Amino acid sequence: MRQNFAEIDDTHSLVGIPAGQYPCILVDARLHVARDGSPRWGVHWKVLSGVLAGKTAAWDNLTWSERGLPRVKQVLAILGFDVSGVLELEPQDLVGRKALVHVIEETYEDELTGQRIERLTVPYNGYDLLPESAAHVPEWGGEGARDGDEEGLPAEQNEADSDPDGEAGMPF
Repeated sequence: MRQNFAEIDDTHSLVGIPAGQYPCILVDARLHVARDGSPRWGVHWKVLSGVLAGKTAAWDNLTWSERGLPRVKQVLAILGFDVSGVLELEPQDLVGRKALVHVIEETYEDELTGQRIERLTVPYNGYDLLPESAAHVPEWGGEGARDGDEEGLPAEQNEADSDPDGEAGMPF
């Protein structure tokens, strides 16, 4: 076998869907720490309906720093939380919430490996309320789907169902 590897692109692509706007469901939220020491919630969005239902739309961060709080407030309001006063939340309280999510392609170089990475990201103002018509389309019933209970809590899932894309963790 002979191969000229100089012709092989070293870019690692995490892009699974085209850039655009999608009705999405938040399927995972994890606590991390930002560079400045502030709490940072890593959130994982999947396409809710349509031909791409169940595909990862993007990973995003909500940073609870002084600078990041205006965006956190904006996103929480779109997700249906009352942000007019004191609100006490944990990352998992966001799981199962829905929004219209705008994703754009981003390319960067990994500081540790030097590898070029392509991924979809959510811009600062990349969230909108999910239109009523989109909220009632047949949904993907996988990870993050609700079981129809009165309080809207996520359905219980077993270990095998929790990662249908085979994505162990979040890439940030």
